[in-house]
Amino acid sequence: MNINEFLKEFQSEEIHYMSNPGNGGDALIAYGAFSLFKKNNLTIKIVERNDNLENKILFYAGGGNLNDLYTDCSQFIATHHLKAKKLIVLPHTVVGNDNLLKALNKNVYIICREKKSFEHVSKFTNLNVLLIEDLAFNINPFEDFKLKKTNSRLLYLLNYKTIISFLIKDFNKFKKILKSYKNHKILHAYREDSESSFEAPKNNIDISDIINMDGTMKDEKLVSMTTQGIFSFLNQFETIYTNRLHICIASALLNKNVYFYGNSYWKNESVYKHSIENKFPKVKWMGYEL
Repeated sequence: MNINEFLKEFQSEEIHYMSNPGNGGDALIAYGAFSLFKKNNLTIKIVERNDNLENKILFYAGGGNLNDLYTDCSQFIATHHLKAKKLIVLPHTVVGNDNLLKALNKNVYIICREKKSFEHVSKFTNLNVLLIEDLAFNINPFEDFKLKKTNSRLLYLLNYKTIISFLIKDFNKFKKILKSYKNHKILHAYREDSESSFEAPKNNIDISDIINMDGTMKDEKLVSMTTQGIFSFLNQFETIYTNRLHICIASALLNKNVYFYGNSYWKNESVYKHSIENKFPKVKWMGYEL
């Protein structure tokens, strides 16, 4: 089953959608979701975790939140699964959470974005589990954002709204972006947070952290701006080195040369094997050490 086949069931329903907070990479997932909702003529209402959602159809956004590092997704499920008409977790990586998974019923659907999560959740026969690719793979950057395949214009990325956002967040990061344009061929874009498996080099630009207009992922316009900004920035380079999953995905969709490293657990490798290895030959798996 693909995501469009799954979503057809909900075309006559109102979907109450809970966003998944995160970085610029999560914006690609959110953008993919918003685009799919429109494509499938779905009616969406953005909700908050503590809203009264009894007997509603609930979607929790895709991502990597259902693991021991974060609690947003697990808390939403725990709060609402007993009273929801249906609760669907869009394509996710799932780690642990055994007690929560045991407590769920057949009104809950956990969609996994790679096989290791799917095998883990499938052990719990009290709920529904599906295997569908990460929603970011549904983006076509050249069609969605009219990107040119070769584009070296700095101002294409840095429109005035983007500049203002960067200046407000962190002027030093903004200067780092400007300096990166001295070399248009190679980008090192490693993560610099708890999911990193190694220390990033000094010439690193963690673009998922730098370009992010809305960390809540609730504002569709800002999510779109973030996604376009990331694709536009990556499109300046020929080769990208990264352990950010969605920088890898975005770069692959742009047909770039990618050297893809592992994060602090198996998420990157599992998505690579399921969705990237046999579809994007210019992406090379590099393992867990720089």
